[in-house]
Amino acid sequence: MTQNDLLKFVTNNFEDAICVWWFNVGLDIDWDRQKASFFRRVESSDKAAIFGMEQIMLMLARENDYVIMRRRPDESICRNIKETRKGLPNILIPSNDGIEQNSISELILSDNKLLAALGEIAKKSKTYLVPYAVTKHEAKIAELTGAELFGPPYELASWVNSKITARNISKDLNFDTAFGMECHTKKDLCEAYDMIQGKYPDTMMVLKEEYGASGKGLFFIKGEQDWNMAMHRAGKLEKSGTKFNIILEKWHSVKENINYQLIISDNTHSQKNYLFCLSKQDVNDGIYKGSILVKNTAQIYALYEPYTKLLGDYLYDKGYRGICNVDSIITEDGLLVPIIEINGRLSLSTYISCTTDMFCQDMTVASAYYDVDSKIALSEINDTASQYKYNEKSQTGTLIYSFSAGIRRSRLFCLFVYPSEDDILKAKLEFENILKNLGLKYGQKGQGELHGK
Repeated sequence: MTQNDLLKFVTNNFEDAICVWWFNVGLDIDWDRQKASFFRRVESSDKAAIFGMEQIMLMLARENDYVIMRRRPDESICRNIKETRKGLPNILIPSNDGIEQNSISELILSDNKLLAALGEIAKKSKTYLVPYAVTKHEAKIAELTGAELFGPPYELASWVNSKITARNISKDLNFDTAFGMECHTKKDLCEAYDMIQGKYPDTMMVLKEEYGASGKGLFFIKGEQDWNMAMHRAGKLEKSGTKFNIILEKWHSVKENINYQLIISDNTHSQKNYLFCLSKQDVNDGIYKGSILVKNTAQIYALYEPYTKLLGDYLYDKGYRGICNVDSIITEDGLLVPIIEINGRLSLSTYISCTTDMFCQDMTVASAYYDVDSKIALSEINDTASQYKYNEKSQTGTLIYSFSAGIRRSRLFCLFVYPSEDDILKAKLEFENILKNLGLKYGQKGQGELHGK
């Protein structure tokens, strides 16, 4: 699906409609109503590197759209994106952008001039607000500006993002579902453990909290020590009167992690054409490291189409409108589990979902992102990796489309555009060696991890 096709669905085919984008990453934790997580979650203290990922919006927003950002991206990032796009959207920056502890949505709400500007835009053109995720803050921004909010209502977003909901939807639709059980008590956990062990002796299991992205809220049970730790925590929570909502499942050996994205609107429902992007995900223990965008080949799209139609109809009937992306797996023994979790929001992959249309159709496009030492400047990476830079004439190379400098680490997003997956693998290894050597120059022990989603 092209960028224009996708955004026609977002704007309900209104000609000259305007989209206003912002990247409220991290706010989806508001969907979690639990007072305490099953296991203590460690939140990133280097928020600048996280918030700076907002630059990825420039890959999808159109030239006449508006993007609300904390700060302007590096000029080299803008140049890189312009090489594949006709132009960049208008950038709006809240006047109080220096408050790192606040979400971008809170900054928008506290900036009366910005709210007034958005209101004027909405008066002149049909305007759609397209945040990364929908929370109560986004509903308030829509109310104050008179623009239309693209996405599900807050309560529905909270419901669909629950891993328990995703599991129940999978069973309601008679999809193959990971073997396991929903648990709310220590007794439930014991029953689930015995059930899984009874059918799959000595298998690895995964304990999933109801909410949590990027590998957060997952605990792997590989042996007796892990199980004892889970039971200890369950007993402690029960003793304190704290409720918990978790799932215990068999951990499957995975051949392919496939993410598919749906756009659900009245238009897509009438056409039964919800699916707009498929990607192979590079995932390690539930942590996303990158993806390869799958071309619209008949074989894999035909494999997923029946599931996407059933799921799209199901969510449409529930009142869901907007984009959702779904993680699925194909196991080593050939089992397709169509729903592992549902994210009722945009994802990092959404913003690059139409990039295959921007490059030569014969090319394969993959994304990856890296955490590097904050002492390493983007200019140094550009200079050192200049021979791998995307070349418009050959239509191959590596394109850096986001760089966010943090206090201890910086986050770097790249697209690898090459004829085949083997070519991409080779290019990634060469690029990663450059990052590793730069890290060693500054005393960093090896290359930073890739993680997040």
